[in-house]
Amino acid sequence: MVRMEQISDTDYFAHPALDQTMLKKFMQSPRAYAWAKEHPVEDNAAFAFGKAMHSIVLGSGPAPMERPDARTKAGKEALALYADDENVVMLSARDMELVDMMKRNMPDIAGMHPGRPEVAMFATDPDSGVELKGKADWLPNGPDEDGVYRIVDYKTLRDQPEDFPHDAYKYGYHIQAAFYMRLYRLCTGYAGPLGFEFITQSKQAPYDWMVWRFTETQMEIRDVANPRIDQALQQFAWWQQHPDANMLDWGADHTPQPIEYTNWQITKEMEEL
Repeated sequence: MVRMEQISDTDYFAHPALDQTMLKKFMQSPRAYAWAKEHPVEDNAAFAFGKAMHSIVLGSGPAPMERPDARTKAGKEALALYADDENVVMLSARDMELVDMMKRNMPDIAGMHPGRPEVAMFATDPDSGVELKGKADWLPNGPDEDGVYRIVDYKTLRDQPEDFPHDAYKYGYHIQAAFYMRLYRLCTGYAGPLGFEFITQSKQAPYDWMVWRFTETQMEIRDVANPRIDQALQQFAWWQQHPDANMLDWGADHTPQPIEYTNWQITKEMEEL
């Protein structure tokens, strides 16, 4: 299974292949993966806002629309009309104002990296046999001037863009980057140097943005993310081969654990004496 195409979110999410979000759930525990699969997160205000900004910045996706007042007859009719419309994403009046402010200061991704938005990639991992999928925010037409082909991902941030490395560690964005670079190679056979670029924009004034990058040769990818992905895919393949085993039974260790602080935490506490 190898293909790349621009498809709707509905068709993409309906495909049973494993994406990086669910892989990270599985890395947490088989139980976390199974629970997330059985209890998918419903769209919320934060998700809708992110989708709206992606549509504006990438030039592809649903158009933002202020949510009608459900207390009025006209509002109820409008809500019913657009309830299942994939071409519209509804936001509060406050979020519409925020979208407008961020739009005035948004990065020009198409100008920075001429290419295509929202390209879905599907391939089979050759070592584990697990089917993989990913939907890249932006695939450039070719490598940057330094010869590196960089897959682009746009993210909105609650904090300032200077703080993004903290988020990258906390949310496992090194796993995301390594997963997408691996998937791109499987889909295209590309043999040149690869990178992954996060274009991050703050939801706080002055709504500034910064570019952050991973390369496939740096320690975070080569020595951390890739080995973890390899290990997780082998484990995931085992579960696929044993469908009668219950993932929900395999979660956190319930035996008592000692509370131990890190060396730097101990040092910090002792400095307070």
